[in-house]
Amino acid sequence: MSSSSYIMERDAELFLRYHQARKSEPALTHRQAVMKAVKSPTSRYWVSFNEVYRAILNKVHGRQPPESMKNIRRKLIEDVWHNYCELAAKPTFKDCSVFFIVQFAIAEPAPEFYLSYRRAYAIINNILKEYDIEEV
Repeated sequence: MSSSSYIMERDAELFLRYHQARKSEPALTHRQAVMKAVKSPTSRYWVSFNEVYRAILNKVHGRQPPESMKNIRRKLIEDVWHNYCELAAKPTFKDCSVFFIVQFAIAEPAPEFYLSYRRAYAIINNILKEYDIEEV
């Protein structure tokens, strides 16, 4: 999947969650709807394979993520690590490489988008402006 189509797909799914939040609870403010969208489950982990692969490979070798890593990214890595460990323990993945298993781990549904409010707000506002959509 190309980087731009990947980002467009993630942004479309985020906007869909935002729209669902506004529709299901009309009393929500724009900010509350954005936060609800960010914390909504999503179809997959919207993250660069290479970034996660390196982080999981480091954890396999006993190295922890750098202290400078943002909390959102750290939580994402921990959640993917949990998926990785579950998959690696299954007989299907016996003797498979970290590279192979991580591909499956990030394709699993994710509990949230792992975006900051600021980033999600910018994405949603850009979509609203681009398509001249009025807020629900």
